[in-house]
Formats: sequence, C-alpha cells, structure tokens
Amino acid sequence: MEIRHIKKSEWGKLRAFNEAEYPPGHILTDKIYYDWQFGSPFHSDSSTYSTLGAFNETGDLVGIIAFFEVPCKLPENTASGIWMANLMVKSDFRSLGLGYLLLEKASSFGDIIIDYDINQTAWPLFMKSGWKGMNVKRYLIVLKSDQTSQVAGVSINGSSLGTGMGGSAGYDIEVIDRFENEMDQFWSRIKSRYPITIERSSLYMNWRYADCPLVNYHILYAKKNNEIVACAIIRIDEIVEGAERSPIGVRVGRIIDLFGLAEADEEILRAVIDFCKEQNVAFIDFFYTGRFYDKALSAVGFVDSDQPPYASIPTLLNPIDRIKRTKNNFAFRLMNQNFKDSRIDDLDNWFSTKGNGDQDRPY
Repeated sequence: MEIRHIKKSEWGKLRAFNEAEYPPGHILTDKIYYDWQFGSPFHSDSSTYSTLGAFNETGDLVGIIAFFEVPCKLPENTASGIWMANLMVKSDFRSLGLGYLLLEKASSFGDIIIDYDINQTAWPLFMKSGWKGMNVKRYLIVLKSDQTSQVAGVSINGSSLGTGMGGSAGYDIEVIDRFENEMDQFWSRIKSRYPITIERSSLYMNWRYADCPLVNYHILYAKKNNEIVACAIIRIDEIVEGAERSPIGVRVGRIIDLFGLAEADEEILRAVIDFCKEQNVAFIDFFYTGRFYDKALSAVGFVDSDQPPYASIPTLLNPIDRIKRTKNNFAFRLMNQNFKDSRIDDLDNWFSTKGNGDQDRPY
C-alpha cells in the first residue's frame, strides 16, 4: 500500500473514487471546487492536491484524506495548520486501519491539526488519540417569523426580531470586492484579541472569499476615522429542499466570518442585519467558538440557538435536513510539542468560524 499526494493529473481517478463513495452530485466531484479548495496558495506543490491517496498494489485508489494548509495564529507565534476535510476509505479496506494511517500521515504535515464536524461514531476515538474538542456555538436572529417557521417546521414567534442601523456614531460601512494591504495592517492591529485562530492575511482572505469560484460572498468593513475596525463576511442562500434542491422561496443570511475591535462588535453586527434585511432574508445565523461575541450578539437581538424554539431551526439548509447534524463540533490536536502552551488547551481561547473549515461549501 502506498500513501502519497494525489497528482492533479490523476483527477479522473480521484473523481471516479469520489463518485463511487459519495452520493450523486457531491461537491467533491466538482473539479472547479476541488482545484480551488485543495489547490490553495498555501500548498507548496502546484502539481498535486492537498489530498493524500492510498493506492493498492495495482495502483487503484482505495482511500483518500483531503485537507488544506493555512497558517494558524497561536498566543506567542504562528504555526502551520492543517484543516481536515474529508476522509473516506473503500468498505473492503476499512478493517485494515487504513483510515487511521491516512489521518496520521496527513497530520504529520502540520504543527497543529483542526477538524470540523467529526461524526459521533468517530468522536470518542479522536478524543482518545490526543484531540480536544467541543460543540460550536450557533447564534441566530429571526427577521421573518413566518418564513423561519416554515423552515423550522414549528412556530417561531419572532421574539428575537433584531435591530439594525449600522453606520452610526462616526462609523462608516463599506462593501468591498477584494482585500488589499490595509487588510494586513488591520489584522496586525487586532489579532491579539484572538489567542488562537487562522491568520487572516490578505492572501488567505482573497483565496478563501474573493476568489472562491462557486460562492458570492459579501464583504463588509466598518471604518472609523478612515481606518478599518471590523470586518464581516456574509453569504446569502436560497433555502432548498429535497433531492432536486427545489427552492422554497426563503432566504437565509449566514455570517461566515467576523473579526475586529471589540468596541466595534455591535456596529458591524447592526450593519450585517441592515444588509440582510435589504437581501430579504428570513433569519441570520453565526457559528463560532470562544466567548468573543456572546455579549454583542445578545445586545443586537441574536439568541443562542440551543434555546427553544430556535433549536428547531435546521443547520443544514441546502437541502433542508431537520434530523442530520443539528449541532456542529470542532476539535484540534497539537502535533509539534515545541508549541505546547496551556492556553492552547483552553477551548475558550480558540476563535474559529464556519468559514475557517470546509463546512461552508457551495452545496
């Protein structure tokens, strides 16, 4: 058995594997998506994907693990981060421990390894292997109670109707298309607020959002005295249902990333609400770790989705799934012990959003 990076010239073999192992139309069979997600500017070899393949003696692909590399900010320095995406092994080979071998090989490329939405069967195994994790918070705000009730399948009374009016008190709200040098300067000023998180350089932000070929992200800056003080990344989706992904006539706003000075939190959140109202969305949600935004979100009308009846609003909306993955999780494993620091083990120090992993997919 050989485990190695899959060459881009082997796309046909990789696509055939994914078509056989995943449901019809799965995003991993889309070459446009794959070239972008697993050919990031942080992957050093342009001839391969950031995907390992397990090949048997006849050269057949029998297992894969896909991931992407991105710098990770730690309390005192920057480490190489590996964000896991997909691990799949053909059924005939699962009893051989091939999944474990793929995971360990991929983990060896980074100082710290992160994964989102580990399935509940695998979760105990990850925790016993030195991983630490938690559930990801989801806060949401209802703007249209009737449409939100339609999505939830239960009555949502709209008691969390929110307040907007961003762009007040000396703040200016700006919509941009790309990240320039001022993004790097802004991030350098404010990143100390987040002990552990992705390094949000202009290179990363442009790859992740501005250059994403299949999703149109909306990028908002809040500025004060002509200086960036907060940034929000928003995605507007048409909610669909069924295998045919039929639109139901309801839109959702999703805060994919959010960061800035604490004093500007409420301002940028109000700007997001205003923007989403203009986009005619039924509700807005935000997934994140840590305690960085609990107070500001509550102040502008968001609620913790664990509270009834908001817990009934599905997390999966393309298509709607009211049963699968009602909660998201997050886990990490420190590989390079030279970075060992008690602050890394404190999960409240981690700031991660839906945009940082692979769960914010086009479909």
